[in-house]
Amino acid sequence: MTDIHCHILPGLYDGAPDYEAALEMIRIAEKEGVGCIVATPHCIDFPDEDIFGVLSNLKELASGQGCNVELLAGSEIYINPDLPRMAKDNKIISINRSRYVLVELPMLDMPLYTLDVVYELRLIGFVPVIAHPERYKYVIGNPNIVKGLIDAGALCQVNSGSITGRYGKAVEKTVHTLLRHNMVHFAASDAHSPNHRPPRLKKAYEITEECYGKDKAHKLFCGNPYAAVKNEDIEIEEPIAVKKRKWFFLK
Repeated sequence: MTDIHCHILPGLYDGAPDYEAALEMIRIAEKEGVGCIVATPHCIDFPDEDIFGVLSNLKELASGQGCNVELLAGSEIYINPDLPRMAKDNKIISINRSRYVLVELPMLDMPLYTLDVVYELRLIGFVPVIAHPERYKYVIGNPNIVKGLIDAGALCQVNSGSITGRYGKAVEKTVHTLLRHNMVHFAASDAHSPNHRPPRLKKAYEITEECYGKDKAHKLFCGNPYAAVKNEDIEIEEPIAVKKRKWFFLK
């Protein structure tokens, strides 16, 4: 499996508390069946160049301890109106420097400019990947917002913990609604530590396989994430609008 959303870099933007914790996260991920982790520290403004230095140090330490997980650079970028310009000027860190850009939205209200940013990113050759939409209050209230994002050109990544129920029933119901309606393209850990939010994917993979089949599970946890880090095209299914009576009860 390839984990494209993981806050593993110690001391950077809500990442692991220290190198030992980061190494423990790598060991956990490897036991879960993860072969590649994209380090995605939060970036509200321009990314800090220290990202590459810390990543290099972590790679060296992990290699010295016999870890066989590939570590790649990325970031989770908080949406803002200047994001297309930042991307065009090479002032963001996309997923392994590919065309795929992990973008976080606010939890409570979606900015009015969101669809414009998605559209403008696509115009200049980037593919925005919306991080954990199932956790956003407005998506829980109306999952069809995600369809609008996909129609504008975005892809969507859900958290493994959402699938397993870690974030509560409303988020769990929402993520399965999105899965049933072809609105999910990646599953990732969004891990922050070895204990509180560890990089565990296996249980979520098994639930996805049981509920939606082996092909879908492989696509979300393996095929699509691998394609993203390799900057390859991703084939997506047509999203299906959720009928109002199905999401009303999620409120």
